[in-house]
Amino acid sequence: MLDDFREWLSDNLRYILLGLAIILILIIAFCVVRLVTGTSGSGSSNKEATESVKTSETAETENIQQAATEGEDNTVRTEASAQAETAAQGTSSLTKDDSAILTLVKKYYEAAAAKDIAALETICDPWNEEVKESILQNNVIQSYNNISTYSKKGPVDNSFVVYTYYEGKIANIDTEVPSLTMLYLTTNEEGNLVVSDRKASQEVADYIASVSSDADVQALIADVNKKCEEAKASDPALKEFMDSLDSSNAGEGSTAENGEDDASGDNSETGEMICAAASLNIRQAPDTSSAIMGVLTQGDTVTKIQDAQDGWCQISYNTGSYTIEGYVKSEYLQPAN
Repeated sequence: MLDDFREWLSDNLRYILLGLAIILILIIAFCVVRLVTGTSGSGSSNKEATESVKTSETAETENIQQAATEGEDNTVRTEASAQAETAAQGTSSLTKDDSAILTLVKKYYEAAAAKDIAALETICDPWNEEVKESILQNNVIQSYNNISTYSKKGPVDNSFVVYTYYEGKIANIDTEVPSLTMLYLTTNEEGNLVVSDRKASQEVADYIASVSSDADVQALIADVNKKCEEAKASDPALKEFMDSLDSSNAGEGSTAENGEDDASGDNSETGEMICAAASLNIRQAPDTSSAIMGVLTQGDTVTKIQDAQDGWCQISYNTGSYTIEGYVKSEYLQPAN
């Protein structure tokens, strides 16, 4: 049998080898196909992975850009809000009785009433003969009682425009006079609040004039005016005294500081005039209950347009940035020459 198998193998060997060769070729071909297919698939996967990464990176980049844009928008909105807040400082609500401000103002009026020069030198900055004289010449009010302060932020950092309410005691008169004055406070190099010059610059003067026209300040002035009129109506002696005063606007609830200076001279003429009062309100109409358009201080130059009723006159005042037209009491103006 073995011989028969050998004979068959010898006769069919070439066919067997051919078949094995074909099978080997098929196997090789299959492997090649798998290899090619696998490589292609891997390439596709890598491409998809790469595209996925790129997509993720693009999305992340877009998110970052969007976040940056939103951040910029937020920054712009924040800056805009800050600018709006800064621009609105002058029109912000009045702050009543801030402790630091109230303490200084009480010290100031206590020293002013006592003519305490040593104390005033530490409270007022600058301190000079003009400031000293403006305080010492006031002999109308003996004491300042029931003081309250109403403040707004000033034109520079750590400065304040302060409206002070007090009830002034006049000699030999029982009823005290409700009054309103205005002080400009700044912070000195030592970090202390001081009473400063409200005409330190044109910008300061313009800012204070603008603040004085705010609705809440006008309401405060009107309220003090009403209290003053009620006080005068309740005490004939006070009314007689206030009506006879040529040197004070305190009875009108004005923003006069420590009363008004004496005024003299012929005020019937028109043209350039000088304010002779320490502080004088410019009213919208010739009436003490009318809105205040601005405030004059001693030495300010105005143009008198014409006389009005009851001792009032119409004036024009150039602040440097804008012009105010309104009414003041003629008795507190003097000819410029």
